[in-house]
Amino acid sequence: MIRIDSPAGYNGTFFKLTPPAAGKTQWTEASYSFNGANGSNPMASLTSYNGALYGTTYSGGPCNCGTVFKIQWP
Repeated sequence: MIRIDSPAGYNGTFFKLTPPAAGKTQWTEASYSFNGANGSNPMASLTSYNGALYGTTYSGGPCNCGTVFKIQWP
């Protein structure tokens, strides 16, 4: 399960939740946080290509005009 969250006052966070392995109960979580310099306020849909997810942010980046980002976990 993947979720992007951008609550008011924050730049946004990308979450990936992985269900527990057979016989286990603990879900695992990975996250990536936007910090303004690398983008802020992720929006629109995500595109998947070669195991990576691509998306855009509304603002942030060098000119505060938004960014294109790539997320890929091992």
